[in-house]
Amino acid sequence: LFLGESKRQLQRGENILIFPEGTRTNPGAPLRLARGLGNLALAANANVQSLFLRCSNIFLTKGQKWYHPPSNRTILELSMGSYFSLDQYDAEMPRSLRVRALMKDIQTYYNRTLNYE
Repeated sequence: LFLGESKRQLQRGENILIFPEGTRTNPGAPLRLARGLGNLALAANANVQSLFLRCSNIFLTKGQKWYHPPSNRTILELSMGSYFSLDQYDAEMPRSLRVRALMKDIQTYYNRTLNYE
């Protein structure tokens, strides 16, 4: 259901914001991305624009209670990162290998940019 509706949205030219980690993360720890983003991108033939969401406070990390927000105001900053075009992944390769290659590139990009490698 999610994949089908998301694919229709992308094909209508809408944007979807996805957190590819699949769960909350620990600050400073290398990211391990799930493949859902890659599966959706290839199913909808949609390129991927990476984004960075930076917080002024450490908030909503793995193990932190969501109902215990920081005592001071949290400022969020959204910025654009690299663009991943599906054209750079060989269409003759099996879809599963294309998904893995795309997600490996995205994961490597985030970990290098965030100095987690």
